This record gives sequence, structure tokens and C-alpha cells, in this order.
Amino acid sequence: MTASAQRTNDRDFALVQSELARVARRDDPWIGRVLGDRYRIVRHLADGGMGKVYVGEQIRLGMSVAVKILDRAGYEDPMLAGRFEREAIATAALRCPHIVQVFDWGILPEGGCYLVMELLPGADLATLMMQDGLFGVERTLHVLRQLAIAIDHAHSHGIVHRDLKPENVMVDLEAGDFVTVLDFGVARDLRQSSTFSDYGEVVGTPEYMSPEQAMGLEDLVGPACDRWALAVIAMEMLTGDLPYPSAPATTTLRYIAESVPRRPSELGFSVPGLDAVFDRAMARKPRDRHGSARELVDDLERVLLAWVRANESHDADENATSGVRPRLHAAEIAATTPEARVLAAGSYAMSAAAIADMPCDEVSTARMTSAIVLAGLTLVGSAFAAGWMACMALAGGG
Repeated sequence: MTASAQRTNDRDFALVQSELARVARRDDPWIGRVLGDRYRIVRHLADGGMGKVYVGEQIRLGMSVAVKILDRAGYEDPMLAGRFEREAIATAALRCPHIVQVFDWGILPEGGCYLVMELLPGADLATLMMQDGLFGVERTLHVLRQLAIAIDHAHSHGIVHRDLKPENVMVDLEAGDFVTVLDFGVARDLRQSSTFSDYGEVVGTPEYMSPEQAMGLEDLVGPACDRWALAVIAMEMLTGDLPYPSAPATTTLRYIAESVPRRPSELGFSVPGLDAVFDRAMARKPRDRHGSARELVDDLERVLLAWVRANESHDADENATSGVRPRLHAAEIAATTPEARVLAAGSYAMSAAAIADMPCDEVSTARMTSAIVLAGLTLVGSAFAAGWMACMALAGGG
């Protein structure tokens, strides 16, 4: 291609991009807008439960961020505005590599507010499970270990997520399945008397709710409900199914409130000792469940790795006797039991294992620096925002 032709192509491409940007701005008034003199909205990313999420740019640093916007209608709803505020304060106070970092928040001139967070690479766990199917034992445990770190860290600061589900878990494939928990919008701060929800109100996603959540028993909702949700995610990753049959939301809530969940063996996944782990993890009474997310994952790891080793030993004995190394083709694997499919997924190379096991107070320098710099650039002229910044300072000093 000649230089002239290349310039023509470049010009045409620029014109197309300009037209696309113009159409985007026309269809979405937030595109191109600058919030708080610091954050330019670049493109729409997703629709959340309490507003829209955009890719933004921190103008002074040229750094990409995620911006969640609660519009005026939502802001004028005391319940939604309170939850949005709580998400900012609760998440900003948590310093854990497996919990999304909040950098800033502000109030819009026309009403409404926005929340600025780190922009995470990768895909959510729900998408990956749909694409990849069963994860395999080691990969499942790798993800669960990181989730346990995040959950236990939040609980140690009095924060209960209340909506833990695959859609709220980001997985960075290029970083060895590095996991980050998102969306603390309906979180409960056990240190506060107000929960921004009425007694009897059901908060969360039905399929991942504990019995106390499904029945709206707010006084009983605590860390144990997040550990229940973690068990549901674990079962879904291992069996490809949920503990309760697929049904409309109200029916699912009734199932959870009135009946016991299905065990892995009932879903075709029979592993010695595994049903007992889930019986405890999904006990009806919160006090009968595991005392921490780490304890739950340790139990799963003990049972599942013992099963893997037993199968490897059995295969080795058979191969030594026959002198033949068996192979399974994809069609044969698909026709086997869930247990065989999980084993056939193979050993997962946990390249991020060291990071996953690091204490939450050893957050990476890059993430901490970004939070500090962005917080330093924040100049929000309201007493409310000043209180939020004080929370940030206290969290950083702890």
C-alpha cells in the first residue's frame, strides 16, 4: 500500500470513529461528559442494579477507570442513594487485592452521584462458567481460595456482601485466574444500626441466598450468608448445577426457605466426603455452618484433592498392569459422568497462587499508589464527601 493510500485509510478510519463517537453521545448523554473536572466518560460498559457503569479516564493521569453513575431518579430514592453511598464507604475501607478498589466518588450538579473504581481486566465468573463448563478441581479450588480471602477480609471489617454470585466475581485469565469481588451495593455494615433495608425485605439474588435472606430475617443475616453463597458457587463450578432446581424467583425463594438443598451426589457428582462438606456449608441455621470462608475451602480442598490423588493412583496401577496409557477424546469425555469431566479438565497451573495467598494488607504497590493519587486529587466540597475521605484516611492508617 502506498503512503497516500495509507493516509486515506487512516483519514477514513478517523472519520468513522468520529461518527461512531457522535452517535454514541447522541444516544447516551453521559458519553464525553466530564465529572468533577477529573473523569471523562469514554464508553458504556454495563448496566448495574443501581445505575450504569462506564469506562472513564482520569484526565490528569490518563488512567482508565470504571465509573458507576446513579442518575437523579435513583439519587432521589433514599434507599438507593443510601446503598450507593454505603458501597463507596464500605468498599473504600477494604484493603484487599481480591476486592475492587474504590478511588473516588462525588455528587452531580443536577442530582445523582458517581463512584470511581479500578477498571478490571478479564471476564466475570458467570461468563467463564458458561464458556468453559466445569472448571476442574484445582482451578475451582484456586478461584475459591481467592474468594475466601476476599470474603473473610470483608467480614473482619464488619462488612457482609449479601450478593455474592458469579456475576460479581471478575477473573483475569492473563494473570492466572486472578479473582476480584465486585459490587458491594447491597452490603451490610454490621457496625451500623441502619441496613438501608426494611425488615422482611429480600436483598440479594435468589439462587445464591441463604434461608435467612430468603425469608427476609434481617437480624440473622451476617457473615454466614456469604459463606452459603460461596458454597453455592463451589457446587456450580464442580457440578454445573445449582443446589435448588431452576425456577422463577418467588419459587426459588420458597424452595430455599422451606426445603434442604440438593447435594453434589444428587447432581451426579459423587465424591467420598463431599456431601458432608456441603451439608455443613449449607446448614439451615447460620451457626451450624463453617466459621470462616477459609475453613469451608480447606474442607473442600481436603476432600477433593484426596479424591484426585486416589484416582491418579488407580490410573497409575491400571497403566502399569496394561502398559497402555488411556486417552479420552472430547466426545467420550462429554459422555462420562461429571466426576470424570472434572478430572479430565486436568491439572490447573496456578501461576497466581502466591498472589492469591498473600495477606490482604499486602496490596500491590500499583493499586495502592493509584488509590492514594486519585484520593489526593479529590476535592469534593460537601461535608458528606469529607466524611468519606476521613474513612479513607482511617482505613489507610489501619
